[in-house]
Amino acid sequence: MKSKIRFFLVIFIISIIFIFIVKYLNNHYYNKGFELDYPYPESFPFTYDSYSIKRGDIDLTYEEKIQINTFKTCKYTVSSITNIDFYKIYALNESLADGINTNCYGPIISVTDLENGTYQIVQDDYSLFFVELLIPIKYEIYINENTEIISYFDFYEFASKIEYIDVKYTVINDNNYLPVGVVIYNKDNILKKNAIINLHIKLSTRKDVIKIPRDFLYKNNLNQYYVYGENDIFYVTKGIESKGYVEIKEGLKENERIYKKE
Repeated sequence: MKSKIRFFLVIFIISIIFIFIVKYLNNHYYNKGFELDYPYPESFPFTYDSYSIKRGDIDLTYEEKIQINTFKTCKYTVSSITNIDFYKIYALNESLADGINTNCYGPIISVTDLENGTYQIVQDDYSLFFVELLIPIKYEIYINENTEIISYFDFYEFASKIEYIDVKYTVINDNNYLPVGVVIYNKDNILKKNAIINLHIKLSTRKDVIKIPRDFLYKNNLNQYYVYGENDIFYVTKGIESKGYVEIKEGLKENERIYKKE
């Protein structure tokens, strides 16, 4: 009788130890990201935020914050200078009352006597800023003189354009970068020197793709991307990301509904 009791007691203790080990391994490895970085929920902790998946276009963009401190300059020649003030040159061959109209608004930087009866004037133009970007060469195939660029400062948007693309790479820490000169049109002279602006370069557009808001996409410790369905979790392949949306290459279909986790 005592031997039977001891036998059942041993079985009971072994069972308890086994259950403890299983729970420990489940919690330890499951949460470490062997599957997901959270225990699989019995019921999904959804918020009321949901999104019905749609198809649409998404832009591949290169974005960079940069400080602007260089104005674009104007160069022009005049003859017989009669007077120079901070902003304008007065010459006999132009209107003495109004000064030379060069469409530049900025201080005179230099006046050079060309010794042939003319002078070369260099003048800052406050209406145009100039910056040089160093763009990773992986984006080189997308960059040309017609590439669309928009600059943002606070709530203002400024038209911009590529002025040059240097064929000679700049090397930084063994990485090659493409020097690209950009002109920013300073609408209403809002931008000042040393302002920090956001440059958005539109590299290409992918049309008619599955895309979802960025905050509906999650990532586990294995760098796997997933979303919450109504009763399940869907692993997805992430594409490009732009303006708060992410392209989903695989894993979702149009009109499916996904949810946010609390």
